[in-house]
Amino acid sequence: MSDSVNSGFLTGFNLVLTCALVSIAMVLLSNGKVLTASVSTKISAVNANIQDDGLIQYDGATVKGSDVVNCIKRYSSKLDITVNKLCGSKAETATKELNEALEKIKSLEKEIIKLQTELEK
Repeated sequence: MSDSVNSGFLTGFNLVLTCALVSIAMVLLSNGKVLTASVSTKISAVNANIQDDGLIQYDGATVKGSDVVNCIKRYSSKLDITVNKLCGSKAETATKELNEALEKIKSLEKEIIKLQTELEK
């Protein structure tokens, strides 16, 4: 009878030990999922900061008028650019310069298209 009692205790102990190990594994797996989600969120935030790092240098920067005109010349076809809060003769001068710049851009675009068609022939 002592063999069957020892065998029963051993089987019970093995069953409890197995349940404890399975429970520990489930807790570790659950914690791993939470940790993975947290790390993924932090990595995404760091990646966004790295991508924006090149633009941080322009925060609060004072821009010269010539830089604005050059930007308008370069990106007027890609962006909708407006200049606000100018008054009097400054507004007229700025408007003239912008219109001249836009006309130059249009003529350059026509020349580029013409050159491209000549190259394709």
